[in-house]
Amino acid sequence: MKRANNRGFIRLIILILVVLIALSYLGFDVKKIIYSPTVTKIASLVWSVLVLVFKLLFAVLQAAWGTISQGLKYTLTLVQNIKTP
Repeated sequence: MKRANNRGFIRLIILILVVLIALSYLGFDVKKIIYSPTVTKIASLVWSVLVLVFKLLFAVLQAAWGTISQGLKYTLTLVQNIKTP
């Protein structure tokens, strides 16, 4: 199964390389496109959104972990009370 996933990833890399080579052959300056102000602004926006989503996910996981750890402590206390008369 890992092999199929690796093939897909390798195919994606090869496809990206072929597209970049084709664009270069057709006269497009890929470096100029990547460093253009529009692409830079969009990349900055996407990065900011990814950072925000990561921070939100981290905050949710922290809150959930607090609840889970309290539940585990409570369950452990109950189990210990059952074992000792």
